[in-house]
Amino acid sequence: MVYPVRYFGGANKLDQFLDALPSNFNSHGHLFPHGGPDHVKYAISLLDAWSNHQNTALRQTAMTDHSERAGDLSVESCPCLQDFDLFSQEIAKVYGNKDRRRVVVITLMKEYIQLP
Repeated sequence: MVYPVRYFGGANKLDQFLDALPSNFNSHGHLFPHGGPDHVKYAISLLDAWSNHQNTALRQTAMTDHSERAGDLSVESCPCLQDFDLFSQEIAKVYGNKDRRRVVVITLMKEYIQLP
């Protein structure tokens, strides 16, 4: 099993974090007998507090603490705690790159325009 780096925060790191997890789910399925709920619990176990971020300058910025957000989801009985795809979407709403879709579209358009 490849252990992904704990997620401390940042939109760029979120994509890397979420992309690393499914390979562990697939290669070590026996460790996740309940599927989605176990996948989400594993992901939550790798969330770390923003205050522990390795970059000391970032620790001083305002950010919703990941472990607190996970607790909020539990209190809310969010369906995303049962399904990793829903969990990924939910966490991306809070911590992801808000302009990601726009950046992807712009990149694709630039590539398209350069085609002969």
